Amino acid sequence: MSLVALGMALIDAVKSGDRSAVESLLESGADPNTADLFDGLTALDHARRGGHDEVARLLLDRGASPAERRGSAPESSTAPGEPEAGLTREALLAQLAAMIGGPGADVAACLGADVAGQVEAVAKKGRGKA
Repeated sequence: MSLVALGMALIDAVKSGDRSAVESLLESGADPNTADLFDGLTALDHARRGGHDEVARLLLDRGASPAERRGSAPESSTAPGEPEAGLTREALLAQLAAMIGGPGADVAACLGADVAGQVEAVAKKGRGKA
């Protein structure tokens, strides 16, 4: 399973409060700091907002960064579907570049040419090739 698929599955399992599925996905290599590609919230943010305390503790035990260390608040006044205030568009694009921008990845096929160009630019900037 790709890192993107693992991340999406982790977010879905966290949202539903399925502790055993979250544990299994983490054991399979899912990143506990995965951010939802649709709203920018992390798995931990979703666990906290959903009242899934056991899942939140599991994510923290597996290395998830608490909101206080990321610089954003656990509760947000942003509208659903809007990125979290602490996560910039560039930060989200950088995460995408890291997840799908590996050797042989066809970013344009995954995201479309416009977004792919932005992801590629962010990835090059992150590698010091801006």
